[in-house]
Amino acid sequence: MKQFWTVFKFEFMSFMKNKSFVISTLIIALCASLLLIVPGLISSFLGSDNNKKKDETPTAYYMISNDGLKGSDEALKAVFKASYPDYKMVEKNFDKNAIKKLIQKGDVDFALDITGPTEYTYYVDNVEMYDDNTQVLDEVMKQFAQSSAMVQAGLSQKDIQGILSTKVDHKTVMFGENQVQNYFYTYVMIMGLYMVIIFLGQMVANTVATEKSTRAMELLITSVKPQYMMFGKVLAACLAGFLELFVIFGSSLLSWNITKGGWKDNKIINMIFDMPNYLFVYMLLFFVLGFMLYAFLFAAAASCVSRQEDLSSVSTPVTLIYVFGFLITIVGISSGNVDTTIMKVCSMIPFTSPMAMFARISMSTVPVIEIAASIGILIVSTIIIGIGAAKIYRAGVTLYGNAPSIKKIIGLLKKQA
Repeated sequence: MKQFWTVFKFEFMSFMKNKSFVISTLIIALCASLLLIVPGLISSFLGSDNNKKKDETPTAYYMISNDGLKGSDEALKAVFKASYPDYKMVEKNFDKNAIKKLIQKGDVDFALDITGPTEYTYYVDNVEMYDDNTQVLDEVMKQFAQSSAMVQAGLSQKDIQGILSTKVDHKTVMFGENQVQNYFYTYVMIMGLYMVIIFLGQMVANTVATEKSTRAMELLITSVKPQYMMFGKVLAACLAGFLELFVIFGSSLLSWNITKGGWKDNKIINMIFDMPNYLFVYMLLFFVLGFMLYAFLFAAAASCVSRQEDLSSVSTPVTLIYVFGFLITIVGISSGNVDTTIMKVCSMIPFTSPMAMFARISMSTVPVIEIAASIGILIVSTIIIGIGAAKIYRAGVTLYGNAPSIKKIIGLLKKQA
């Protein structure tokens, strides 16, 4: 056990001293923090500044170009102003070219041309993500048309107001998960796991291949058992990956808390950081198990090559398996249906379950027995693959020349057994 801890400490400190690892982690954490802090501060500053300056209320133009509405245009104007309280609604006749210049200059935010009882044209420069101006006007025009029809039918204004002001109260009883809210942080976490496992898995493979190509491995195994070497490397990389995630997501969470007031109107950002604690625990569990499983495979594959140039030929199949699971999961969460047959199957296969099952847990209601079965299969598979990888690692020490075939590796394992 002493040999294992010696290798573990050495490999972990190698990660901490690796300039590319440290610099890339710090750059990603810094960029994430700046992306959260700077816009948040700007939003807070502009928000407080706008509160002080009443003359900065955005302006919008409207005109009623339909002759049939001229008799009721006063009522329509009043509805416009009541429906857009955040805008200074100005009645003004305009043509398309003139309003285009005003909108592009920023003098006018948008313009409305009412061309019929239920028809209008909406002029705007860029349709923003949360632009609901057309939704508001659709409802206004619909109610106005209904009101006009009721007047013609002989109803009084009091009766019309009573009908149109009818409110619908509803309650939502949710037995499962809110997919809209959970989608964003599920996507972010899946992407984070993907990048960390691929990046650090390749680093483990590169370390093993370097030791093999320089024949340093032959000297190391005289004082340390091969299995201790491999397990020490994998667990050290796992801890380094955990610290990398902690630094990146921890700094992002801290930055978000600092400028939370500036992000109060941004639903996507708030959803990403509003992650339940139980999902965070599942994320760590699947990260550790998934990383160890793939790191074992990367280490075993790298031990079978004697040159750095041959590393891609043996590590590519491992990478493709992981990429396949990643793509299946992304398609599942993007479609909004994470309980398809292929997702259920992938959530039980150890090579894909770290992402597939995590996505199902966060975006659906998964029976406890399925979660337990998935985690149990993943734990047992990781142990079995770890033992098998240790044997391949030990046999790979003696392999030099061209990358061996799978048949040759199996033959060496049988010989060892």
